[in-house]
Amino acid sequence: NAPAFEDLFLNTLNEKLTPKSQVTFMLDGNRVTLDNVSPQTRLIDYLHRPDVAKAGTKLVCGQGGCGACTVMLTSYDPGQNKVVNKAINACLRPLAGLDGTMVTTTQGIGSVKSGLDEVQYKLAANNGSQCGYCSPGFTMNMYTLRQNNQQLSQQQIVDNFDGNICRCTGYRPILEAFKQFADDYEPPADAPEIKIDPDFDPSSVKPFTRIFPPSDYIDYMMQPQPLLISADGYTYERPVSLEALYKTKALNGPIGESFRLLSGNTSIGIYETQPIYAETALNPNYLVDVSAIAELQQVDIGSNGMVLGGGITLTRMLDVLTQAIKQLDTEKTAGLIALREHLQVVANLQVRNEATLAGNVFIGTNLGFLSDVVLMLATLGATVTVTSPKGTQTHDILTLPKENELPPGAIYHSFNIPYSQPDTYFDSYKIRRRNEDCHALVNAGFMVQFDDNNTVNNCRIIYNGIKANYQLESTKYGIQFEPVTANKTCDFLLGKCWNQDTLHEALACLAQEMAVYEPPSGEAGQYE
Repeated sequence: NAPAFEDLFLNTLNEKLTPKSQVTFMLDGNRVTLDNVSPQTRLIDYLHRPDVAKAGTKLVCGQGGCGACTVMLTSYDPGQNKVVNKAINACLRPLAGLDGTMVTTTQGIGSVKSGLDEVQYKLAANNGSQCGYCSPGFTMNMYTLRQNNQQLSQQQIVDNFDGNICRCTGYRPILEAFKQFADDYEPPADAPEIKIDPDFDPSSVKPFTRIFPPSDYIDYMMQPQPLLISADGYTYERPVSLEALYKTKALNGPIGESFRLLSGNTSIGIYETQPIYAETALNPNYLVDVSAIAELQQVDIGSNGMVLGGGITLTRMLDVLTQAIKQLDTEKTAGLIALREHLQVVANLQVRNEATLAGNVFIGTNLGFLSDVVLMLATLGATVTVTSPKGTQTHDILTLPKENELPPGAIYHSFNIPYSQPDTYFDSYKIRRRNEDCHALVNAGFMVQFDDNNTVNNCRIIYNGIKANYQLESTKYGIQFEPVTANKTCDFLLGKCWNQDTLHEALACLAQEMAVYEPPSGEAGQYE
């Protein structure tokens, strides 16, 4: 471990940040330093190495969708100036991206030999584990939730597991076990008797304890050093300043097949690097981690709107929205409430904990991804600040230029979300195949503002999943969608009194306006 801290000491002494190639992190309480880690190696791969022997963390889907590989990641958040815990998918997180973090696995919190953690015991003692493959992920998600909250409600616990799948239990025994950690828990009157091995000693169950990084390691976490690792034909770089990010993006970019920016790796991380069954594969050989750049983590809740750094995660965004809704006047928060409600059905907890605001907007703007975030920001009238060595630009979210239209080195620096005006109402919809952890098939955002006479004086209607490029061969990412605004319908509504007659006429206008985007039908008919 000495070389890692020596790099920190020398960089501080010389006031010059020289990139290092070592990765230092903590794993279940032990410090680990690795040299020249392959940028392609994921945390789950490392945990399953025989010499590491942490295969209690399971690999199942490999795409961040099932939660079996969930671990707790403890890291320093420069935007909040504090150490935070979050449940993440080990199958997506690059091993090189662990420098300055602390990883806790199910084997690190307890075992039948060393003593079970309370979460492990409750799950087992309430018949919450059958085949066992999902159990470590459920355990670590609940463990992280307890680490982050002194008080919990049953609803908070239930809402925390949209990123964990179980195919055996039907979820009921798992949730019944974990609800026992809630302050408002009341045992059911007809609770079934659950028999436990009489040889098991309940005194071996460990009492709840909050874990925290050692004080000397916190200093290392709070002063991230630049990384530059090249191995196996791939390069992983972690700049720690905007200037360094501009430089490497201008030199090695733009973002495309061979060059990508990442933070939690929740976008390109779900793809295979080489096709196995003729599926889409992505294999960029230059990866730039932006998670250590403090300027991209900043948040400002102002008097007329909020500014969110492009590097904040969707979970952090949800927390900021909740904070703003509590402290602002009610008339200003209608749009923020609608945005928060919609974000709660974007991806799943573990993905939201890692995915960034700018990353989601990028794939929605450049790759045709049917983004709920882009939709809702557009509905609220948000703007994007793009910065580069050549200066600053501001764009409406729906007119944001493509990557190849921006200056070299340009990044999505921050997002400005205006507050609602009085007598303004928002709503949104997301049509999807299942309730949690599912991309939209079609989504829509609506904003309408009335005057004192109940007359519409402002309106915004936006759809996504309607207008598309149906030439599949033109993109590796499938059908490319782009949001559309129902301008003709909005023009019709302006100045109209809001009533049933107006609504029926507006719906007829909307149907006609959207008809031009009807998908083509081939020899197999309209449902091809």
